[in-house]
Amino acid sequence: MTKVAIMLQNIVKCTLLFFVSASVASTPAHADLIKIETGTGLKAVYLLADEKSENIRVSAVILAGEADSNGPEGLAHYLEHLMFWHADGVHGSGKHNRGGNATAGGLITNYYNEGRRSELDDLFVFAQRLLTKPDLDREFMLAEKRIVAREYDLSVSEKPGRRAWFEMNRELYGPNPVGKSVYGTPQTIASMTLEQVEAFRSKHYVAENMVLLASGNLTETEVRHQVQKNFASLDKRDPNRQSWRHEPLTDGLSKRVEIADDRVKNDSYLYSSLSHWPGSGDPQQDYYTADFVKKLLRSSLPGSLEQPLRVDDFVVARYEVNLIRNLRNAVQFFFGARPDDGVDLAQVSQKLQESLVLLAQEGIPERSLERIRKRFAQEAERRNDDVDYALERAIAFLTAGLEPNDSADHLRRIARVSKADIDQLLTSVTNRQRTVEVNLVNKAL
Repeated sequence: MTKVAIMLQNIVKCTLLFFVSASVASTPAHADLIKIETGTGLKAVYLLADEKSENIRVSAVILAGEADSNGPEGLAHYLEHLMFWHADGVHGSGKHNRGGNATAGGLITNYYNEGRRSELDDLFVFAQRLLTKPDLDREFMLAEKRIVAREYDLSVSEKPGRRAWFEMNRELYGPNPVGKSVYGTPQTIASMTLEQVEAFRSKHYVAENMVLLASGNLTETEVRHQVQKNFASLDKRDPNRQSWRHEPLTDGLSKRVEIADDRVKNDSYLYSSLSHWPGSGDPQQDYYTADFVKKLLRSSLPGSLEQPLRVDDFVVARYEVNLIRNLRNAVQFFFGARPDDGVDLAQVSQKLQESLVLLAQEGIPERSLERIRKRFAQEAERRNDDVDYALERAIAFLTAGLEPNDSADHLRRIARVSKADIDQLLTSVTNRQRTVEVNLVNKAL
C-alpha cells in the first residue's frame, strides 16, 4: 500500500499459505515452506526452495503496521520509506542494483530484495539493517515526507473510492487502531516528526517482530549460515503483542455518509459492517471458513448474492464482496456495488439486507459447499509449485496474525470446513453491531 520511489500495490489481499516445521536437508517436491531453527532472536525464518529459479528473494516482514503506531496517522508508511533507503545504503555504496520494494500496511510492513546468488550476502545484510537506526541525512529524511504526501495525492485524494474506503473504516472501527489509514492525511503527514519515527522504529523494528522468508535456489544450510552471521548478536526485546486484535467491539453504530466528487464516473454504494463472531476457537480454521464464505458470495452458485442482486431483479451492474477478520472476536463484511440503470442507492441497500437475511436463514446449499471445496482444492494442487503464489499466501497469513501452515495442513483444512461453521458465520454477518454505508456520488452528473 505504498511506494518507494515508484508506486507499490495495495496490500489488503487475503490469501493462504503453508510451512513445514521439520528441518530436513532435502528440497521439497513442490513449493512448500520449511521452517528453519536458527538460534537467533528472530520471530521465525522460512525457506521456500526453488531449484529452477535464477534469482533469490529475501522478504523481511515486520509484525507491526499503522495499527501499532501511537503517532500521527501515516507514520508507519513514512518509516517504511526511510527504512528502505537506510537498508539499501542510499548514502553509502548503494546496494539497490537489483529488484526490491516495500509495503507498509495497517497490520504488518513487508520489505523484500531480490538478486543473483552472487548478491546473497547483500540480500541478508539489507534485512539485518532494517533492525538498526536509520543512517540517513536529516534533511533527506524530512524531504521524504513530500514523497509520502504525493502518494496520498495519487492513491487517495485522486481516487474517491479509496478515500471512501478509509473514511468508512475509521467510522466502523471507532477507537480501535485497525481503522487507521496507512496513507494518513495531508495534515497528519505534515505534522510527523523524526522523533516520532524513531520512537516507533525502536519499539517495533526488533528481531522478535521480524519474520524472514527466503526463496530461490538455496539450501537450509546457506540460510541458517546467513541468519546466524547477521542476526545472532542482536539484543533481545519484547515482541509486539498486537493486543488491539483482542479488543471487544465498541458500542453499536449505524451511520450513512455521502461523498460527492466530480471524478466519480458512476454512483456507487459501499457498505461495511462489524459483527461479533466467536468462531470455532481455532483461528486458522476460521480463516478458511471466512474464505469459503467470501468465495460463495462472490460466485454464481446457489446461495450467493449473484441471483438476488444481478439475475432476478438486475439491482446492480456489478458488485464486490470481502470478509476480513482483523479482530479475533469479530468479522468485517464489505460490499461495494454500482447500481444498474434506473436503480437508486437506497434500493441497493434494501435489497442487500434482504438478500443477506435470506441467505442466512436458508444456509449454504450442500452442493455449493462441495463445489467451492473442489475448486479450492484443485487450485491448491494446480499451483503447489508456484513460488510467488506461496509467498503471497505466507504474507496473507502473517497479516492475519497467524502462523503459516504447510501444504498438507492447507488441504486438510479445506476438507474440514463445515456447513455448520459457514452457516454460523452467515448468521453473524446479518447480526451486525456496527454498520457504515457510503453513497459515493457525482453531483455534477
